[in-house]
Amino acid sequence: MQNITDDHYRLLVESVKDYAIFLLDPNGYITTWNEGAQRAKQYKADEIIGKHFSTFYPEEDLAWDKPAYELKIAIKEGRFEDEGWRIRKDGTRFWANVIITAVYDRQGKHIGFSKVTRDLTERKRAEQELADSAEKFRILGESVPQMIWTSDATGHALYMNQRWKDYTGFSIEELQGEKWFRIIHPDDLQDAQNAWNDVINNVRELNHEVRLRRKDGVYRWHLSRALPFYDDYGKLVLWVGSHTDIEDQKAASAEVQK
Repeated sequence: MQNITDDHYRLLVESVKDYAIFLLDPNGYITTWNEGAQRAKQYKADEIIGKHFSTFYPEEDLAWDKPAYELKIAIKEGRFEDEGWRIRKDGTRFWANVIITAVYDRQGKHIGFSKVTRDLTERKRAEQELADSAEKFRILGESVPQMIWTSDATGHALYMNQRWKDYTGFSIEELQGEKWFRIIHPDDLQDAQNAWNDVINNVRELNHEVRLRRKDGVYRWHLSRALPFYDDYGKLVLWVGSHTDIEDQKAASAEVQK
């Protein structure tokens, strides 16, 4: 029965293609290799079995002996999990989730480690692209004369530029939820609430003129705009809004109409 179980386990591990699954001896030398490992790391079994698993680590990790540290933690705590860069046979890097588990025989003797690695390079690349986009947006948001903000699909504020904070005197935390209504002129409040609720409920563009209170108590007219943004699946994920000071235009228009 044990041989059948072992054979089933071996066949299961060898059939897994999305994960590199292999065993190490107590000193960190590779003793088994599956198809997923070959796909992820590009080594064939006869090229890598017998080599130390530190082969897959970049120079910056080898400099402080990270592989030995991982094995030490796996023995101490039973398992070690981490994400970081690993090196393929051709020298290219991939971002990996790594789990190392200490393995013991039935007598409780430590006989090695199991190591499971998953290639998360695409997720890492997407996260970096998102971070880069966010940074570009932040730079743009800080360079324009308007007050700029973003919120999630529910209206929870995610970002307000410095010009917004300088004008209102409030931080993003102080204006969460419907607290931002405190900066709206009392005579404009009901219309502003109705306009925002209509935009949120019907998911459409906002164009609304409203008086906003400056931190010194002075109200100035602003053109408030908000645009919805969607992900690749058509799901609403973000609102981007701006407030443009139109006080001078309003005053000039009123003067002409006299």
